[in-house]
Amino acid sequence: MDKLNNSKRAIKGTITKIETFVEESGNHTPTKLDIKLKRVQEMNRKIYELKDQYYDIKDINESELQVIEADIQSMEDRLEELEVRIRDILNSLIAKSSVSFVHNHENAISQTNSKLKLEIKLPEIPLPLFRASLQGDTKLLEAVDDSFESIITALKTRLENKRLLTETHINAILEIEKLTSESARDIRTMTDILSKNIRALKLSGFERNNLSDLILLNIILKKIDRETRKQFEQSIDSKQIPELDTFIMFLEKKKPNYR
Repeated sequence: MDKLNNSKRAIKGTITKIETFVEESGNHTPTKLDIKLKRVQEMNRKIYELKDQYYDIKDINESELQVIEADIQSMEDRLEELEVRIRDILNSLIAKSSVSFVHNHENAISQTNSKLKLEIKLPEIPLPLFRASLQGDTKLLEAVDDSFESIITALKTRLENKRLLTETHINAILEIEKLTSESARDIRTMTDILSKNIRALKLSGFERNNLSDLILLNIILKKIDRETRKQFEQSIDSKQIPELDTFIMFLEKKKPNYR
C-alpha cells in the first residue's frame, strides 16, 4: 500500500502546482491553459485507476478505506473546480480575442476604403482574408477558410465549450451501465460517477432541486440490480417519495457488505 500512497501524494503535488498556476500566473494564454486542462484530465484518470487499486487490496480494513476514499474525494473535488476555472478563463480570453479581431477587421476595411478613388469605376473586389489580423493563440483557431464569417464561427464554437461540458456531465449520468448483480466495484463506480458529475454541474452553475433529484433517482433506480432495488424499497416508507441523498447514503452503507 506504500506504493499507492506515494502515487496519491504525487497526484496531490501535481494538483497543487496546477492550482498555483491558475491563481498566480499573470500570463495565461489559451495554449498554456489547454495544456493544464489536459493535465487535469490526466490526473482524473490516474485517480480513477488508483481508486481501483486501493479497492483490490484484500487486507485493508473499512476505517482505512474510508479515510482513503475521503482523501481521494477531496482530490477529485479540487480537480473538478480546476477544470471549471480553467475553462472559464479560456472562454474569457477567447471572447477578448474575438472583440480584438472584429476591431482589427473593421480597421482593415476602413483603411481599404480610404484608398479607393470613388470617381473611378473599379471592378468588384472580394473582401480580403484576415488571418494575418489574428494575433497570438487566436491564430490557432481552425476554420473552414480564412474569411471573417468562418473565423467568427470558430470563435463562437470555442465559446460554447460550457454547453458541451454540461452535456458531457449529463450524458455521463445517463450512460451509467446497468448492474446485473450485486458488486462492490460496480456500486462504487456508479456512486462515484453520479456524485462526481452532480458536483461538476453544480460548479458550472446548475443547482440541484427536488425535480432534478427525482428525475436522477428514477434514472439510477432503473440501473441497479434487482436485489439492491428490492432492499432499497424495503428500507424506505412506501408512501413517501424517496430522496436522492437517501438513496446515495443507502448505497454507501451497502458497499462494505459487498466486499
